[in-house]
Amino acid sequence: MTAHFLGVRHHSPACARLVSRTIAALRPSHVLVEGPSDLNDRLGELLLGHRLPIAVFSHYRDDERSTTSWTPFCDYSPEWVALSEGRAAGAQVRFIDLPAWHPAFAGRSNRYADAEVRYERATARLCARFGVDSADALWDRMFEAAESDGPGEGGLGNDRPGGGGLGGDRLGGGGLGGDRLGGGGLGGDLGGGGLGSDGPAGGLGSDGLGSDRLADGGLGGDLGGGGLGSDGPAGGLGPNVLGGDRLGGDRLGGDRPGSGGLGYRSLAERLALYFDVVRGDTEADASDRAREEYMASWVRAALAEPGAGPVLVVTGGFHRPALVALTEAAGRGADTGAAHGPPAVPRPATDALAGSHLVPYSFHQLDAFTGYQSGMPSPGFHQHVWEHGPAAAGELLVRDITERLRGRGRHVSTASLIAARAAAQGLAALRGHHRPARLDLLDGLAGALLDEAVDEPLPWTRRGPLRPGTHPVLVEMVAAGCGQRTGALHPDTPLPPIVHDVTARLAVLGLDGTRPVTLRLTEPAGLDASRVLHCLRILDVPCYARTRGPVDGADPEATERWEPHAASAAGAREAALIEASGHGMTLADATATALGERVRAAAAAPDALARILFDAVACGATGMLGPLLTELRAAVDRAGDPGPLGEALHTALGLWRHDRVYGVAGDPLLAGFVDAAVARVLWLAEGLHGAGGVDRGRVGALTAVRDAVLHAAPLLSLDRAAVTAVCARISTDPAAPADLRGAAYGLCRALAHRPGEDGPRVDGVGDPVAAVRAVAGTAALGDWLGGLFALAREELTAPAAGNTTCGAAGQDDGLLGVLDALVSEQPEDEFLAGLPALRQAFAYFPPRERERIAARLIERRGLRGSARGLLRTPADPLLIGRARRLEDDVSRLLERHGLGAAP
Repeated sequence: MTAHFLGVRHHSPACARLVSRTIAALRPSHVLVEGPSDLNDRLGELLLGHRLPIAVFSHYRDDERSTTSWTPFCDYSPEWVALSEGRAAGAQVRFIDLPAWHPAFAGRSNRYADAEVRYERATARLCARFGVDSADALWDRMFEAAESDGPGEGGLGNDRPGGGGLGGDRLGGGGLGGDRLGGGGLGGDLGGGGLGSDGPAGGLGSDGLGSDRLADGGLGGDLGGGGLGSDGPAGGLGPNVLGGDRLGGDRLGGDRPGSGGLGYRSLAERLALYFDVVRGDTEADASDRAREEYMASWVRAALAEPGAGPVLVVTGGFHRPALVALTEAAGRGADTGAAHGPPAVPRPATDALAGSHLVPYSFHQLDAFTGYQSGMPSPGFHQHVWEHGPAAAGELLVRDITERLRGRGRHVSTASLIAARAAAQGLAALRGHHRPARLDLLDGLAGALLDEAVDEPLPWTRRGPLRPGTHPVLVEMVAAGCGQRTGALHPDTPLPPIVHDVTARLAVLGLDGTRPVTLRLTEPAGLDASRVLHCLRILDVPCYARTRGPVDGADPEATERWEPHAASAAGAREAALIEASGHGMTLADATATALGERVRAAAAAPDALARILFDAVACGATGMLGPLLTELRAAVDRAGDPGPLGEALHTALGLWRHDRVYGVAGDPLLAGFVDAAVARVLWLAEGLHGAGGVDRGRVGALTAVRDAVLHAAPLLSLDRAAVTAVCARISTDPAAPADLRGAAYGLCRALAHRPGEDGPRVDGVGDPVAAVRAVAGTAALGDWLGGLFALAREELTAPAAGNTTCGAAGQDDGLLGVLDALVSEQPEDEFLAGLPALRQAFAYFPPRERERIAARLIERRGLRGSARGLLRTPADPLLIGRARRLEDDVSRLLERHGLGAAP
């Protein structure tokens, strides 16, 4: 009994067909597949008859760590073909890898992630040797484009004279490896002999890929003179590949009758060579060693089973060399315990929440262009290859791209398509493909459809997501190759309890996801529905999206508007709920866990914790309030920036004052946080020095302090006089930022005694004229006003006669008159320099108040007219200001050179 190791690339149609042919020819007694061994008892559930793609979603959570992982499958995944066809052939089918929650997978969200970083150097050398741009292009050229179409199609491995296959006599007059196409087929431009040729130069190496020896060349002859996989002159991979035949025994591309050309065994051998080279002498890390030792123990157990037949092992190609070595070492007499049966499957700790569930998956998630680590690019195209063959897949890809572009209003003419086809055929011949492959088609279409230069390389020349600014035509081409397919689970698939919990809740509340809903938070039914929808929002479950509603505790809004989510199809919602089961088995438990994770991720940032606080209140997770406020209280003492702390203060104060809807108004824990935050904000603000523009964060922090003093004074350890004294010091500190000085002055005026108020008068800074003149004539005036208007904009709009100051009587013209005079007196250069900051400061006023200010300015000048006209300029005032400044610069330059206007 022997073990046959197939190293594959995940989600490769060529590898999937190889697995299928191998099972049919080998009739193995065991098929061992890289995958989570804890799912072996549920293989029947996995093979129920789902619409692929699907994935196994695994989760683990304990007091020390939490992790989630996906194991995706599509129709052309080699692992899926091994499972389904192995079982159909009567073999014992088993997953042999460690469970996804095992520490060996720490930091890895995808079991089938390629180890590309580890063999980047080898693939780069192969890409350079073959003249391709990326590892995907290399793979397509070596394997996908070489896949046989079957008898009579001229595919790779077909020796029929009429087929023109690689090793045949034709392909437009010269087969790849024949006696033409540049003197020697593929490789003719590299040395005179085609791929598989026995010519003098040998194409890719002196004896070609697949000659009887690899000592002098073959694929990768530049890697040391000994062929692909060689480290020296001895060359070759060695005598034992896929069962023991000499590597050259079937001559890859050979011409002997019955040799099979590049048939299924040749593909297996080439895969073995490829992965041996790309792994090379790279030392696996501890996690890979643990996985490989565990997988090898399954292989040894299968080989030791009495009366068993051949054992087929299907794993990622990176692991194949190690599994071969570990199995051979055991065969030389090492006591591995294989006679005692398969290895034990690790089990999670009893206090951990762990599990695996099937979830629908999509081609978008599989696509390498979206960043999926082990994805084949263009999964929709490869689905066509799997279902219809390479020739039809190419036609379907062109059709899909054309339809997408035309559907978006892009003109695609018949002449352009003819030009694209001609270009693709020419590129295929140049690259040694017997028909246009995926990259040939994409390159041909790009050349025919792009009518302007692009700044970036074509997306398929590299790996990873599309970059910002990618040409729209290229975006649509990539999307067409991706496809729209989304998987669906069989109706009998077991689902986690949270799916049933949410389905029942939505049914009771009448939320079917098909129409918008308006909820009144003052009604029990509306509040219940709101809490459920907020829970789903926190868990990222596509159901409804909120378009209107309160955003914090101070918001007086008491209704919410929810629209059906754009991605709220039942399948997408079900998949998201299954993934949410990693947080808990019910909606409430999952939401609380998700909020707890956000608390840990917030790393004591007060603003982030405040947003979590409001979310916890909105979804009814009142049990989170105590821990959250404890974290917030601890964050106060560590805060070094008043901005984020002010945001948290604003949220907590609003909840304490107004939130009778959610039931937390007057909460004593909120009160304690408000008191501590006010003191900390003032302490931080007084220590701030430096220049700069308006910082809305620190200005907003003083705004929150103002609201706390005015509306929650009984909660505070500091009284109004103490707060005003701090603000007075800040407002007169020349080292403090201008916006902070203005905000402190505004806070002092806001806290001043007003007519009708009880209590003593509180004095702070002096009269507004002196305060404004202290910064007037400098570029800081706009920043100072921005801080002032953020807290006390009524100081500008209030009539002069009723103007009350912190320390002196108001002037006849009030603050507006002072500002008008100062701005009018400014030199034009200084005014133009400060104009942007002034406009930013007046942006705090709503349009109606700006109109009133304009009316008072007209009255001051004894003019008559519409104040609204001053607010409407024919162009952007900043643009007008820059034009004026440019004119002045030009005038000065002309005068300097004596070219000014004549006197």
